[in-house]
Amino acid sequence: RLPVSSDLKSGNIYLLPSSSSEGEAPAASSSPGRLRKNRNSSSFCSSGYATLFALLFLLLPSSYRIMSALPQMSSAAGTYSEASVQESVNRVAKSVSDNVAGALQTASESLFGGTHSGDDDDDDDDDENPKPRQTTLTLIPKPAHVRIDQPANKFVLTDATRLILVTDNDNNNNDNNLLQTEAELLAETVRMATGYQLPIVENQACGSSSATTPCICLELLTEKAAKAAAKTASTTARTRGTNPNSPKQKVLLQPEGYVLQVQPTLVQVQATTSKGIFYATQTILQLLPPQIYAAQADQFAKTHPIQMATATKRNNQGRTFQRTTTRWTLPCLTIHDAPRFAWRGMHMDVSRHFWPKSFVLKFINALALHKMNSFHWHLTDDQGWRLEIPQYPKLQTISAWRNQTLVGHHDREKYRPTYDGTPHGGYYTQDDIREVVEFARKRHVNIVPEIEMPGHTQAVLAAYPELGCRPDLDYHVRQVWAVSNDVYCAGNEATFRFLEHVLTEVMKLFPHSQYIHVGGDECPKMRWRSCSKCRARIKEEGLRSAEELQAYFMQRIGRFLQQHGRRMIGWDEILDGGLKDKNSTIMSWRGMDPGFRAIQQGHDTIMAPGEYTYMDAYQTGDTTQEPLAIGGNLPLEKVYSFDPFIPPKNSPFYRERHNHNHDDDQDHKHGRILGAQGQLWSEYFPTTDHVEYMAFPRLTALAEVLWMPQRSNTEETGYANFYHRLTSPVAGHLQRLEACRLNYRDPRKDEEKGQAVET
Repeated sequence: RLPVSSDLKSGNIYLLPSSSSEGEAPAASSSPGRLRKNRNSSSFCSSGYATLFALLFLLLPSSYRIMSALPQMSSAAGTYSEASVQESVNRVAKSVSDNVAGALQTASESLFGGTHSGDDDDDDDDDENPKPRQTTLTLIPKPAHVRIDQPANKFVLTDATRLILVTDNDNNNNDNNLLQTEAELLAETVRMATGYQLPIVENQACGSSSATTPCICLELLTEKAAKAAAKTASTTARTRGTNPNSPKQKVLLQPEGYVLQVQPTLVQVQATTSKGIFYATQTILQLLPPQIYAAQADQFAKTHPIQMATATKRNNQGRTFQRTTTRWTLPCLTIHDAPRFAWRGMHMDVSRHFWPKSFVLKFINALALHKMNSFHWHLTDDQGWRLEIPQYPKLQTISAWRNQTLVGHHDREKYRPTYDGTPHGGYYTQDDIREVVEFARKRHVNIVPEIEMPGHTQAVLAAYPELGCRPDLDYHVRQVWAVSNDVYCAGNEATFRFLEHVLTEVMKLFPHSQYIHVGGDECPKMRWRSCSKCRARIKEEGLRSAEELQAYFMQRIGRFLQQHGRRMIGWDEILDGGLKDKNSTIMSWRGMDPGFRAIQQGHDTIMAPGEYTYMDAYQTGDTTQEPLAIGGNLPLEKVYSFDPFIPPKNSPFYRERHNHNHDDDQDHKHGRILGAQGQLWSEYFPTTDHVEYMAFPRLTALAEVLWMPQRSNTEETGYANFYHRLTSPVAGHLQRLEACRLNYRDPRKDEEKGQAVET
């Protein structure tokens, strides 16, 4: 009996024990070396040929060599010599490439989740060896193109491993410094987990795959070199009759793309930017056991304690996670990878509930782990101002604090709110902001600050009532949620002087951000309609309504930002009054349709529809055991189904968008979809554990949606595949979250309750 069985449906191949349920292995006869000629013998022949034909089906690239071995196998079966059978089996196994032989192994180390899927690309740039079958890794987000090269072999990280940095002579010193930063971040993570002090060696040639000293080589290519490499790869593909225009050939030409190749003694990374190098190092860390993150997370928790009461029970209490290991290996593979969208972001509201700097740093680090590159920092709202502006000290002493906070949901009908009676607030000093910005910069996360206007400003009016339409009112920092009628006075020049001073400080504090978010959402017009200054402004500017007054307000702020080299982002309401500034970017939250209308009007758009990306909603329909949320239901699976290019079926844009292919570079005649982001509004998040519980693993699903090429619901790219990589007991992504000390909602809860996982 061949010691192999196959499962055609799953593509898994297993080694069998020496006996099977159909009948025990043929017993030896009295004559040594001979097998009894009985029913087990015929069973042996039939099952042996059946298994071989299964292998033919699964391993077509090696079919010729297996076919050539069949006559020998038949001869062996006729004599029933155990030795000759074994010899023939060995000959068949030898005829298959080392890669295929390795695929027959079932003992998978650290990061193989047990499911196997083939790479559907035909443009292999391998040597003449046949393309091996692929093993699904638990990487999230899933890389664009992966090929397992030598399943039987591993790269072993040891204390002898070196980090080699290679730069082209045409690169400038800044490029070299950035490469050094990527190497130091990787080396520090490795050092804390393993104790290995990886020496960083600059401008040496990469080692070879046959070298005895293992090394990790980070190579920063010039654009010229990357184009030459892409041209060579395309020529090679054309020669082999495969696709010369595959995206695999072009990843080095993308600003965040990279190529990663792992061999037994060499890990080689190539990219044209430090961003590409950084994302390759994040992939390397995920290829290692999850414990690679644990020591750094433990140390960070000690040096950056989050001094807040924790009322939410951590989801992962009661489960054990071994935070150390002694074997650090990577599989031998080749990855060509680049993101689908340029904007891959998360929003965090620190106004409704204030989070300390240490938690913001921790969250940004989690974004980087998931290859997300934008952190939308909602710093101001009715319930609190969180940014130090020395020119306006009352923003820190008054606007940053509220006397108490609403408990539970607001009973609108009875209007009997309950409060906790506890003051709440805080703000970030300018030094805090600089530290966070630098921390994010090193991890290629751009911070987009949001300063709300003209609505959501009651906290400012509590300190500077003259900026409102009713300076005679006794304003206070808002203690309940929802929308306040008190907004900035659009007819008062003092309002614009204040905002220009504030935005000037903001631009200094966030020097790397091309975008400044100015809110623009949910602005009631009641005060404006009754304000003499606002009515005068409408008349002076030739406006027809209070809605057009908001468009005037936003255009004036947009021009100010543009004069200082920045671009304005606003929620989609800023279009309602007829915004004419095409330089402004729209963030579409009231569904996806406003975003598609913005594109038609010539605006770049970021998709943030509430039904797919608002993570303050519940994660299941059964909320009895869930912490408080705003309501609704946004399960993990729905987040994963989100496609920023495709609106829901009930949208008037659905047919147009669904029947055409769109990309982020040339999405429409005028505007573009830059990408998308998730939202964490914090009204009902009293603790940082609660924030994490609502974010993870939905953030993980969104990260994959925005990174992977356009998905189809197949075995390799559908939700079931993602769910497996997330929850796999062998180095699943949830274990990485645990290693990083991130709280999360375990989606396996829903399986226990009988809720099906869609495949």
